[in-house]
Amino acid sequence: MEVFDFGLNLRHLREANKYTQKEVSSLTGASESAISKIENNYQEPTPNQLIAFCRIYHTDANTLLGLSDRNPIYIDDLPQSKQTMILNIIDTVRNEHNETKTGD
Repeated sequence: MEVFDFGLNLRHLREANKYTQKEVSSLTGASESAISKIENNYQEPTPNQLIAFCRIYHTDANTLLGLSDRNPIYIDDLPQSKQTMILNIIDTVRNEHNETKTGD
């Protein structure tokens, strides 16, 4: 059985996104000390900090908490035309998939 390490996961996300603890502190409103304590599992994040981490690292709470291995893709920061294009592609793929399933 594998043990999930929230703090280590959070640190990996921060490093993968090339943020310093100081930058994450600024983005979340938490102190640098709090970010360090959270990453070292000495402190749990507040609900607002958890939401901020999800936004900063473009992930959902389930993935951040180790409850899911599926990493969502957020498109909110893209121009509306690009969001529409991506959603149309997703709809097309889903429709083709559903047609294939019903044709079996």
